[in-house]
Amino acid sequence: MNYFSKQPLIKKLFFLFPLIYISGPFLTDFSILVIDVLFLIYLKNNFDSKIIHKIKIIFIPLIIFWIVALINSLLNFNNYEQIIKSLFFVRFIIFSLFVYYYSHQNFQRIDLVYLKNFTITSIMIVALSVYIEFFYHYFLEQKINDRYSGIFFSEEIAGSILLKLLSFYFLTKFILKSYLDKYDLILIFFILPLMIIINERISFILFLFLIFFLLFFYLKLFLIKKFFVFTLSILVIFLLISKNEKSLNRYSQLVSYTYIEAYKKIFNSSPNLPNFLKSEANQEIVSGYDYFELIYSGIEVGLTKPLFGVGFRNFRNICPKIKDIKNCNIHPHNYYSEIFAENGIVGLSLILLSFYFFINYMISNSINYGLIIFLINFWPLVTTGSFFNNYIGAFNALIIGSILLKKQIKS
Repeated sequence: MNYFSKQPLIKKLFFLFPLIYISGPFLTDFSILVIDVLFLIYLKNNFDSKIIHKIKIIFIPLIIFWIVALINSLLNFNNYEQIIKSLFFVRFIIFSLFVYYYSHQNFQRIDLVYLKNFTITSIMIVALSVYIEFFYHYFLEQKINDRYSGIFFSEEIAGSILLKLLSFYFLTKFILKSYLDKYDLILIFFILPLMIIINERISFILFLFLIFFLLFFYLKLFLIKKFFVFTLSILVIFLLISKNEKSLNRYSQLVSYTYIEAYKKIFNSSPNLPNFLKSEANQEIVSGYDYFELIYSGIEVGLTKPLFGVGFRNFRNICPKIKDIKNCNIHPHNYYSEIFAENGIVGLSLILLSFYFFINYMISNSINYGLIIFLINFWPLVTTGSFFNNYIGAFNALIIGSILLKKQIKS
C-alpha cells in the first residue's frame, strides 16, 4: 500500500473505482466528476495529439451525439432536470477518454495489478453478501426468495453488477497478457451458483457466454480438458436450477414466453402450447409485465418523431400518451430502443457509427478479448437498464476506455 499512498489523487480514485462503484450511484457519479475535472487540468499541461489521433474517430460521433441530444432536449423541453441530464452526459465521454489517455501515459503493469486487485475485492464483497443473504433465509427462515441482491437490498441488480465487474476483471488480465489460472477457475465456479441464486436471467445467460469464451480461448489446457470443464459447468447449472423450484420457474418462463411471442409474430395468432408450457408459473409471465412489449414501446415512441426522437429522458412522459402502447415505464429497458425513442434515427446512427469504428479498431488491432467483453455489455437483443443512467453510463465508459488500451501498458 506504500505505492498506493504515493500516487496522485486521480490515480487513487481510478484504483478505487470498482469499490466506489458497488457503493452506489451517488459516489460513483461524484468520483467521475472529480476524475473528469482533474483529467481536464492534466490534459491542459500534458496534451499529446498523437495519442488522441489514434482514437478520435471513435469519440467524434459520441461528441456529436451529445451536442445533438442537448439541442434536442432544449427543443423538447419538459423540465430543467432533462436539460441538466443531457448537459452532463458528456462526463461519460470524458471519463472514457481519461481511462484510455491517462492510462496510456501513466500506467505501468503494477498499476493495472492494483486495479485488478481492487476489482476482485469488489466482486468478493458483492458475492459474499448475496451468499450470506441466501443462507440466512435458507437456514434461519427456512425459505428461498425469488431474488437475492446482497448489499444492494431492494435494488435487484447484483447479477448485472457481478457480470460487469467480472468482465472488467478479466479484461485487466488480458491487457496484462495473462491466461486463466486455477484461481480464476475457482472464481468462476464460486460465482456460477450465485448467478442462479440471484435469478437475473439475462445476466445469467450473458455470464454463460463469458465463461464459454474464457474457458475455450484463455485456459491453457488441452481441448478435451476444456470441453470437460465446460460440460461440468453446464451440469452444475442444471443441477442447481432443478433443485431450486423458483429458479426453475423463472427460467422456464423465459423459454416459454420467448416461444409464445415468436409464434405470435410469425403466425399472428396464439400457439397451441405443449403441456410443459402450460404451468401456472409460465402463464403468469404471459399475462403479466412484459419487457418485450416495453422494448417495442420504445420503437413506437421513436416513430412519433423518427428523425430526432422525443428528447432526452422524455420517453416516460410521451409513452403514456400513445393509446396503442400496452406497457410504459421510465425507459424501454433496451439501450438501442431507448436511444431511438429519445434521439431518433440521427442519435442512434451516431452511436452505432461510434460502435462500428470501435469494433473496427478492435479487429484491426487483434483485441479479440475486447470484442467479446464489448458484446457482452452492449448486445442489442437483451433487456438492459437505461443507457443514460449515471450508474450504467459510468461502467460503459470504463469498459470502452479500458478496451482501447490494447495492451499498451508499460513494463
